[in-house]
Amino acid sequence: MAGGGSIADIAMGAGDRIGRYFNFVGVLSSTFLVLFGYSLVVSGAATGRPDWAHAFHELTTLSFGVVWILILLMLAVATALHPLQFAITQFFEGYWGLGRLGEAAALARIHQHRQTFIRRTSIRETAAENLGKVPPDEVPAHLPRPEDVVHVLRRDEAERLLADYPDPAHPAGKRAAAR
Repeated sequence: MAGGGSIADIAMGAGDRIGRYFNFVGVLSSTFLVLFGYSLVVSGAATGRPDWAHAFHELTTLSFGVVWILILLMLAVATALHPLQFAITQFFEGYWGLGRLGEAAALARIHQHRQTFIRRTSIRETAAENLGKVPPDEVPAHLPRPEDVVHVLRRDEAERLLADYPDPAHPAGKRAAAR
């Protein structure tokens, strides 16, 4: 080869350029998209009512050449859709940037999480007060009143949900209680 690299080196270099997020999920969704599109075409959906039995027969009797064409088409679709999938994933993970809109969205989510933390803490503390002297993480064998079971459930569920939040009193933000 003129560049001195093997086909494997070229393929690995292409993988590095595409990025680490070009993964199985992107390829899998593109595979379903291409196979569904192929099924629509061979079922006759473009010219009339689709014949799904014929489409299924065509999918189960693919020739070697058609398989390679579908694989190449699937990789092309996956490569083309990767930037969009990456951007959507970043958006849903909360990477909104430093613009005014991004900062406003981040502040809204921070406020929502703080309110959720306060609400769950209040539920846990109210349930613990209603239980009286029952130690945390302990359900007595016999509760004085049947309605105390509700307080145990509320306390324990609030504590479980609060475990997902950092401990505001700890410098590193880690929860002091073990899960």
